[in-house]
Amino acid sequence: GRHAGLARLRLDNTVLDPSGLRAWLGGAALRMAGVPAPRVSFARVVINGQPMGVYAITEVIDAVYAAERFPATWALYTADRRDLQPNHVTRFDLEAGEPSTRPLLQWLAATAAEPPPEGFYAATQDYLIWRRWLRALAAEAWVRNAEGYGPARRRFSLHIDPADRVDLLPGALDGSFLGPVNPYPRTGRVAALCFADAACRAEYEAAFVVTSALMDPEALVEGLQAQAARIRAAVAEDDTRLWGTPMLDDGVAQLVDAVRAAGALGEAAAGCTEAGTDADGDGWVCGFDCDDGDATVFPGAVEACADGVDQSCTGVPDDGGCPRCAELDRDGHRYWACADTRTYAQAESNCARLGATLARVDSQAENDWLYRQARKSGGANWW
Repeated sequence: GRHAGLARLRLDNTVLDPSGLRAWLGGAALRMAGVPAPRVSFARVVINGQPMGVYAITEVIDAVYAAERFPATWALYTADRRDLQPNHVTRFDLEAGEPSTRPLLQWLAATAAEPPPEGFYAATQDYLIWRRWLRALAAEAWVRNAEGYGPARRRFSLHIDPADRVDLLPGALDGSFLGPVNPYPRTGRVAALCFADAACRAEYEAAFVVTSALMDPEALVEGLQAQAARIRAAVAEDDTRLWGTPMLDDGVAQLVDAVRAAGALGEAAAGCTEAGTDADGDGWVCGFDCDDGDATVFPGAVEACADGVDQSCTGVPDDGGCPRCAELDRDGHRYWACADTRTYAQAESNCARLGATLARVDSQAENDWLYRQARKSGGANWW
């Protein structure tokens, strides 16, 4: 059966989002920029008469989703924590269309792994719809989506049209306005290759400026506040949540600040791009350079570990190859024990970069094990 024309829905208890509204806000912003994004609503969930609380309902990217947004679909693939890599594309899930399209993804992955002399950007002009890829990457950077394709390769989809052209569809929105301010999120292989190519990077920067111009921060704030008012009574009655309306209000206030900060970044990037201002001569104009007074600081720069400076402009100092977090394993569950000092918000953001969330300890045994392991990894101070 279908509900409101949809074949599938995704339920999210938003336990790690005090506002419960990050996914809604991220989707609203992406659609404002002309980027397809799943719609989000809310519901009280009851199972066998037992109230389970307020959940976010997110549209699933499937054949129905594609049919509403594209005139024709040759294939639709979804992936999570994977990329256009030879050992990944065989495990992309085919949601709709022809399995005979997978060799195209395999060719793209092989080309990304070993780009030809002209570069990946030039070699894939006939196969990647770069105009829409760049708009999607820019929009996800604007909303600081910590779980987007660029920063984390989380729950994205690839749409292939009958002309064998591939489009990027963002899927994971619950990391919106959670990641660091970083116009160049480059965990995704395609994003990294683009930013390393002067022609592609210039097109991306132009797309970021256009995307920023399409965003209306105050309209997003108004919509956010309306959604908060809509769910407020249900949140107040929800005794399954760890937090109630005070945390809802705090979360909304943080999101309002984040939206307005994103708007300011977009305006600065537009002004710098138009003027071509590069005060420190490092090849990056001021709106995209997090410190235009220091030529050693620019997007993609090598981090000088343990100096507390964010040379690579990711929004997090001493990241990249700097050894700060030790990966641990307990019965198949992964943890990271990190030895640097962070606020809660910074720790949450760093976890998101690793494709994880802050750990919830469910037993004394788990607590004791984590304590022993983290002390080994981080000495007296760790999180």
